[in-house]
Amino acid sequence: MASINFYLGIKKGQETHFLYMYVRYGRNTFKYNTREKLEVKQWNPERQKVKPSVTGAAEINSYLESLEKKIDGIFREYKTQGIIPSVDLLKERMQLKVIEPQDKVTFFSLFEKFLSVSSNSKTYNTVRNYKSLLNHLKNFNETYKYNLDFDKINFSFYHDLVEYCVEDCSMASNTIASVIKNLKVFLKHAEEVGVKVNQDYLKFKVSYKNPERIFLTWEEVKILQKLDLSDRKSWEQVRDVYLFGCYTGLRFSDIEKLKPENVYEFNEGKLKTTVIRIIQKKTKDYLEIALNDYAKEIINKYKGKFTTCLPVISNQKTNDHLKDIGSFAEINSPVTKVEYKGGKRVDTVVPKYTLLTMHTARHTFATLSLQRQMPVEVLQKILGHRKINNTMIYAKIVDSHKHTEMLNVWKKDKNIKGR
Repeated sequence: MASINFYLGIKKGQETHFLYMYVRYGRNTFKYNTREKLEVKQWNPERQKVKPSVTGAAEINSYLESLEKKIDGIFREYKTQGIIPSVDLLKERMQLKVIEPQDKVTFFSLFEKFLSVSSNSKTYNTVRNYKSLLNHLKNFNETYKYNLDFDKINFSFYHDLVEYCVEDCSMASNTIASVIKNLKVFLKHAEEVGVKVNQDYLKFKVSYKNPERIFLTWEEVKILQKLDLSDRKSWEQVRDVYLFGCYTGLRFSDIEKLKPENVYEFNEGKLKTTVIRIIQKKTKDYLEIALNDYAKEIINKYKGKFTTCLPVISNQKTNDHLKDIGSFAEINSPVTKVEYKGGKRVDTVVPKYTLLTMHTARHTFATLSLQRQMPVEVLQKILGHRKINNTMIYAKIVDSHKHTEMLNVWKKDKNIKGR
């Protein structure tokens, strides 16, 4: 197979430089300009990736990964035919088609092609979000009689689209931010294949608001532990999968793919324990964490019964069952559900069980770990966060919870006179 590397074509006197892909196979070499331009300080030559702190790093790194997969796919295709592709053939296959005006490519026809390309290089959830965006854009186009095309992507369009998201779809602020973010990804792709796009889109604002982190207290976790669900096997399995998330902090996407071959015995010096080793689905980063006794008990309960370690069903069905289980377990403590609609904050007090999802298991693990004095730097590694700022969100939750408990415990008794 080919050896593939990425490097900056540094030219003196220039602040930014083109990023190239360099392919070597046998005595042949092939250089491909990715059309991405970076400063030297933004590129990590050891990891062959754009540094995470750079705006748009995730999208660029994903693009580089798709190029690498494309090269591998070409070589696999020709290998089955017993052919070693020439450099000219490789260039032809890698050449992005430049769209000429006579091709009459429309906004929506190119989006359909974009979806097709993305399905080979993006995760299932990302492609699903792109499909959702396409459906919204089609509905917006019909509702507003917009006749949408690339030359109409201006600030007037941006404000109309945001208004549609708020008024017609009742989207929360973070959902609108995702719509705009994914739209900008598509428009960048359009430019890469030669479509002229109004540059106003580069200034479209993407503003996220940190959602409230719902988590279970240790007392509530123990309620779920002791809950007798022997006559409701589907609930019992969902409960166990959820608790495994509370004990490990793993994302649902990593739990559902966890297999026996990911479980290892760790033996180093006096430390002997069981660990899991995975490549995280979301970040593609390696992660190794030790299994505590609670997590090991659940793993052992289902050992040998399934091809995966745990009996995981779909995320949506899991979340539906969790709300039923939470109601059955009477996890009814009132919590404030915070939403932002049309830029306005809307607070609603609801029973906690109505907000239970698999992701609250991750929040629960992080919050309880900090409450039990786990160093935030260690928690960062276990959660697989690249930036400690993401982990510090949970530290703020713990502080807020601590302050609330302080005020509740020391609430002044009105019957006591004096200072």
